[in-house]
Amino acid sequence: MSEIELKFMVDKERGRPVWNRAIELGYAHAEPAVRQLESVYYDTPDKRLRKAGISLRIRRDGDKWLQTVKYKRRLNAGLSRAEEFEVEVPGKAIELLAIPDEKARKKVQSKIGADPIEPVCWTMINRRADTIHLEDGSIAELALDTGLISAGDHSVDFCEVEIELIEGEPRSLYSLAGKLFPEGGLRFSRYSKAERGYMLAGKGVIEPEPVARRAKTVALDPDESVREAMRATLRECIEQISLNIPVVEQTVQTEGPHQLRIGLRRLRSLFMVFGPVADETRLRLMEGDARWLFSGAGELRDIEAVIADVIRPLANANPDETGFEALISALERQAASRRAQLRALLADVRTQGFLLDLSLMSETLGEGDDEAEDLDQPLSGFAEKALSKRWHKVRKKAGDEVENLEIEARHELRKELKKLRYLAEFFGPLYKKKDVSQFLKRLKKIQTVLGEVMDANVARQLFEDAGLIEDTDPGLQRAMGWVIGSGKVRARLEWEHAADLWKDLEKTGPFWK
Repeated sequence: MSEIELKFMVDKERGRPVWNRAIELGYAHAEPAVRQLESVYYDTPDKRLRKAGISLRIRRDGDKWLQTVKYKRRLNAGLSRAEEFEVEVPGKAIELLAIPDEKARKKVQSKIGADPIEPVCWTMINRRADTIHLEDGSIAELALDTGLISAGDHSVDFCEVEIELIEGEPRSLYSLAGKLFPEGGLRFSRYSKAERGYMLAGKGVIEPEPVARRAKTVALDPDESVREAMRATLRECIEQISLNIPVVEQTVQTEGPHQLRIGLRRLRSLFMVFGPVADETRLRLMEGDARWLFSGAGELRDIEAVIADVIRPLANANPDETGFEALISALERQAASRRAQLRALLADVRTQGFLLDLSLMSETLGEGDDEAEDLDQPLSGFAEKALSKRWHKVRKKAGDEVENLEIEARHELRKELKKLRYLAEFFGPLYKKKDVSQFLKRLKKIQTVLGEVMDANVARQLFEDAGLIEDTDPGLQRAMGWVIGSGKVRARLEWEHAADLWKDLEKTGPFWK
């Protein structure tokens, strides 16, 4: 049978009140009693079950022993779907012949073969769980799991909230999650207990270190529908955004805010291109949330980029100019303040609602009558129209003489080029790789030149925001002069090539025609 559940990692302090909140909301009359669940996960010595995406466990629940097989697990944000087959067995020994589903049984047997199986990890969980009835008629099981995950000599505390759908539609799980945690800060759980146990056995942790997540290409098929393409690209944007949030929250890696901002910008481009065929009201609300969060990430990223890409190279090239270190220190303080502000935004209930809404949208896309017909059209024709429309806007911003554009017009052209770039990357898999690569290569060149033009203005604005322009320290003033002056010179020199780069891009022409 299929298992559908929404899972969240929480600390014990945030997890404990969840049943009190359920009682306040009228979903329960009392906190359920604790059940102790002891589980052991088995695999071959070379972990063939894990490699095949299969988990095999024995669990003691009271005086019963339950054997469970799960496979075909799919994860969208925190919503997990898996095929699950559970059966009561006489004791704690694995009974492969007892697996109730023939297909699952044969799959497990084929992976194990004649080899022995052995325990990989253990969990000792105290579970408070009960069935609750929701306003729309859906039925779910709410569970608060606290305890230990163990493997070898390692044991780690664990706390997770699970909302499993028993009857009804997945959308009800998202609504319930928001109500249970009205203060915000909720984070999707990306790993099953089995996956965490394997991780503990192999690496000594149940959660990997946060690492900045770059955008990935989504495989698209010209024969698929707009709905399928939008769902796939939306899920990729959610992945990039949600995986970079803990990088910002837990580390000072500069790539975290950068990739978070890129993920939000890609999402906004996605809303722009699919807006005409989706629920516009829904998209407008989420666009507002994305823009709000983008602003916070952008402020931090701008400071860190100016320090790393502009000031430090100048400081290294001019070691006798001591004002650079003072300038870097002042901006690093500003960056620390902006990082604290961004972390506060990420912990805000508005961010939680935004992530829940995004995940829900990827599950329910096109369920409204007004959306369904437009979203079922073929992707190939839709993509060509969208790219042509964006290309037309880029050419309009460039005008007849791109080299004569004023600063503000250059900025507007740069923004349109970014939108075109994201669309080209989204729809690129539909076309010849060579043609797409050549177009993007030339587009990025002129985008880089436009970026140089804007960097000098960004640096000056940062100095003003940090209150440095009025500072009377001579070294600091010289350093700012170096940055602003060299930026303007570099931008002027780069801009001399703008017309040729634009002609190269026009000559390359649209790869989608």
